[in-house]
Amino acid sequence: MEAGRYEVLAAVGEGASRRVFKARETGGCQRLVALKKVRVLEQMEEGVPAFVIREVGLLRKLEAFDHPNVVK
Repeated sequence: MEAGRYEVLAAVGEGASRRVFKARETGGCQRLVALKKVRVLEQMEEGVPAFVIREVGLLRKLEAFDHPNVVK
């Protein structure tokens, strides 16, 4: 994800190690999207946490979908 590609509009939700934001594309059609930020720094002493590996695996599977609601 390019840092300047999205404008964060509002925080939508927060979990133990994730935050979800409502954002808009800054160029092109300016679609509304959801961005997920995962915090792992405080848990990195023992390696990459299992939830991060699961999350990345699920997001990679979503890349195969050709759907307008899934941002590449």
